[in-house]
Amino acid sequence: MRMLLAALLALAALPVQAGRPLLSETADVPDAGSCELEAAVARARSSGLPGLRSTDTSFACGVGAQTQAGLGITRAAGDTFRAARLVGRTTLLVPERGRTGWGIADGIDAAKTPDASWRIDNVGLLAVATRELSDGLLGHANLGWNRSRAARQNTTLCRWGSKQHPS
Repeated sequence: MRMLLAALLALAALPVQAGRPLLSETADVPDAGSCELEAAVARARSSGLPGLRSTDTSFACGVGAQTQAGLGITRAAGDTFRAARLVGRTTLLVPERGRTGWGIADGIDAAKTPDASWRIDNVGLLAVATRELSDGLLGHANLGWNRSRAARQNTTLCRWGSKQHPS
């Protein structure tokens, strides 16, 4: 049972970020009043342990001043593990053709297991860079830090990816 709980915490207590279902952030944020909803379903398997299913939903809106705020919910292994998070992202330099955009993303989350109450766990901060690689294709890189109270551990984060930008 301890191994299953450890696997749940490892999967669901991933570092905090604004667009968690897609894992990496871009420096551009939606306009004030524009919102985005993201959802993901995952299944993880480790040798000798039962498969673990989780769902993750994030909802965020532009709030003005090139800033986005949101919240998200994660459920894993039925309803045995839950996490909720508050996240934000701010563009410091808008990405434009031929120019890299810069921003920051931050967040804090709380987790609950069946035998415990809600507890704040992860806090995180990311530096975000975005550049147009070709027409409609954005490349982005994230570098940051996360602190997990439950694991008593600091983590350095480095992620990159790309996405199709709506024209």
